[in-house]
Amino acid sequence: GFEAGQKYNGPVTKTGYQILANTGVNFNIRARSGTPFTSQANVTPDGLNQEPKRLSQGSINGSRMPWNYRVDFRMYKGFDITINKSKDKELQRTLNFLIYLQIQNLLNTANVINVYRYTGNPNDDGYLSSAVSDGAKNVAYNPQSYIDLYRAFIERPENFSLPRRIFLGLQFNF
Repeated sequence: GFEAGQKYNGPVTKTGYQILANTGVNFNIRARSGTPFTSQANVTPDGLNQEPKRLSQGSINGSRMPWNYRVDFRMYKGFDITINKSKDKELQRTLNFLIYLQIQNLLNTANVINVYRYTGNPNDDGYLSSAVSDGAKNVAYNPQSYIDLYRAFIERPENFSLPRRIFLGLQFNF
């Protein structure tokens, strides 16, 4: 960032205005390896409201989700406004404003934060493609509707990180 006053070393207008005084830009880059989870040996209908019996496969926490990374951005500009202009410095009152633009998840990365234990995928529990679901699909009044609704239920947005979010704000100090 650029400081104001005597320490300022950025561009200046012909009238002496310090264009980038009290201005800064921040990038926050985070990366982490995948979180461990325990794989599952049997297919379970996670999209149905029942608590199926899960059989673990391999060691506890022996599987890993994909890596995650995120880039956040923040740009700010500070302004000072003097309310009581007086020659006596102790009588002067100055208000400080800071306007900022903050973008979380700048690259709009869909990081996987939860997976189904049988497939290791965030949007497929493996139930519909297994023989276990054939009976339920065949007795359904409308098998295609059953499949579509089941898929809609298991494609949960909470299995992914939040999308890009943009904030414009004003901070006031007195």
